[in-house]
Amino acid sequence: MSLTSDETLVPAGLRTAYCGSLRAADSGRTVSVCGWLARRREHGEHLAFADLRDHTGIIQCVVDGARDLRAEQVLRVTGTVRLRPEDKVNPGLSTGEVELGDCEVELLSSAEAPPFSLDARSETDEAVRLRYRYLDLRHRTCMQHR
Repeated sequence: MSLTSDETLVPAGLRTAYCGSLRAADSGRTVSVCGWLARRREHGEHLAFADLRDHTGIIQCVVDGARDLRAEQVLRVTGTVRLRPEDKVNPGLSTGEVELGDCEVELLSSAEAPPFSLDARSETDEAVRLRYRYLDLRHRTCMQHR
């Protein structure tokens, strides 16, 4: 999809906003976003942070830690946009000032666990990476631009 300079992406269907479009100005707004679960981090028994991604970017969602979520599942998350605490702002993300809180999670499509961690920091056997190179290429931007 190509856009001219004066066109913007208008969400339709299950979502009211795109993951990468949320900013501090949206604070207090209740939104629904859809995307793939990029990463999940546990913080205690009842608290987890889930990074949801779509073609526009990544948003951090605060979800119930008891919920069974795995990488690459397709989710719809409905929550309230809120500002992150001052010391938790992530300047490396366009959505680094905000997160979704009070989240309700709906599983749209389950996925098998990837054959290796898609995190760029992981060490995986080269033969496995070559066999599943379509996964590897999707997450390694240095290889996409060669």
